[in-house]
Amino acid sequence: MTRTLLVALALALIACRNSPTEPQFPDAVLTGRVTFIDTGAPVANARVTALLIQARGSAQGEARTDSEGRYSLSVPGGQYSVAVFAPGAERAAFIDQYDLGPGPNTVNFQISANGCVTMSGRVIDVVSHAGVSGATITFFGQRAVSAADGAYALHLGCPPRPTAVSEPITIEHANYQRREYLIGVPTYSTTSDTVLQPR
Repeated sequence: MTRTLLVALALALIACRNSPTEPQFPDAVLTGRVTFIDTGAPVANARVTALLIQARGSAQGEARTDSEGRYSLSVPGGQYSVAVFAPGAERAAFIDQYDLGPGPNTVNFQISANGCVTMSGRVIDVVSHAGVSGATITFFGQRAVSAADGAYALHLGCPPRPTAVSEPITIEHANYQRREYLIGVPTYSTTSDTVLQPR
C-alpha cells in the first residue's frame, strides 16, 4: 500500500515536471525606441506587438511606448511578427519578422507621422555575406543606390497608391547578376534584404 502510494506520487511529480504548460523556451525581452522617421522625435503611446509565427502556441506580447518612445515586452523565444502602431491607429505603421533569442533583443523602429511608407534593407553578396555598395534598386517608380554597407531606402508615398497587387523590383550592379522579381506594394514601412550573385 505504501509502495503503491510512493509510486503514484513519483509519477505525478514527473507528469508535473513535463507539463505542456511549462514554457519550452526561455523568455526573450524585446526593447527599443520608436521615433518618427519624418522628424526624429520620439513617439509616445505607440503600440508595439509581437505575434509568434511558428506553430508553438499563441504566445504574443504587447507594450506601449513611454514619453521618450521607449518600450519593453517579454515573450518566449521564437520567430515573431512585430508590428508598430502609431497612437490611436488601427493599421500598423511598421511590420517585420524577427528571431528573438533568450535575453535582451534591442530593436529600434521608425514610423511615419503621416502615413508615409518606406521600404528599407540591405543588398548582400550571396557568397561573402558582405553589404554591396553602389547597387541600384528600383521599385514602384522609386530608385535608390545602396550605401557602403549595402543599406538602401525607398520612399513609396504617403500612403502609397498601388496600381496592381504586385510590382517588379530590380537590383542592378556592374559586378553582379541582375535580379528582378515581383513583390507586393507594402501599406506600412518594412525592411526587405536581397542577395546578389557575383558575375
